[in-house]
Amino acid sequence: MTRSTTQSKKKASPGRPRTKPAEVRAQELMDAGEQRFLERGIAATSIDDIAKAANVAKGTFYLYFQSKDELVAALRERYVHNFQQQLEAHGQAAGELNWLGRMDRWIEGVVSLYLDTIELHDLLFHSIDHHPERRESEGDGLIVRDLAARLSEGTRAGAWQVDDPEMTAVLIYHAFHGALDHAALTKGPKPSRKTLIEQLRAFFRRVVAINPEARHTG
Repeated sequence: MTRSTTQSKKKASPGRPRTKPAEVRAQELMDAGEQRFLERGIAATSIDDIAKAANVAKGTFYLYFQSKDELVAALRERYVHNFQQQLEAHGQAAGELNWLGRMDRWIEGVVSLYLDTIELHDLLFHSIDHHPERRESEGDGLIVRDLAARLSEGTRAGAWQVDDPEMTAVLIYHAFHGALDHAALTKGPKPSRKTLIEQLRAFFRRVVAINPEARHTG
């Protein structure tokens, strides 16, 4: 084989892409940051740490995020998006249940998903060593809007009567949040998930004016 033939074959051989797609690289940086934050805390983790964990140069980090705060904001957004997607998937299993049955499944999903991810949730939203530049209103979140829509639809369907779905959704959201945090942080005997689900279902029934027929119809 001649030298020119060898060079020709080398040129024809496809090489590995030198860079990854931007969305892939961004997700890898977010994954690396999330893991380091869970291990060390947000304040104790440097951008150098994140870049090293993602196996990229420090300068690459700044191509995707202007600061560590911006990365934390992106992780918060991803957490809420993933939570909502999983909650929707959980709700699809409700099938042909009536309105009250579908809300019971929704509540079950909230309890399970929150407790399964509470360490990450607390890190991103309640970390005492990290103070973002501005506070986002959780009342504007996807979960609250989804709940408000469910309350509105259930009212139109005659399952219950809620005069202000948006404010009611905010109140229910924070009540659930507080109850789950209390259960997770209490130093005494912790209630089981089954007990928590039953308690929150009972609370929901007290908050909305249930139509008695809704227990039996869609």
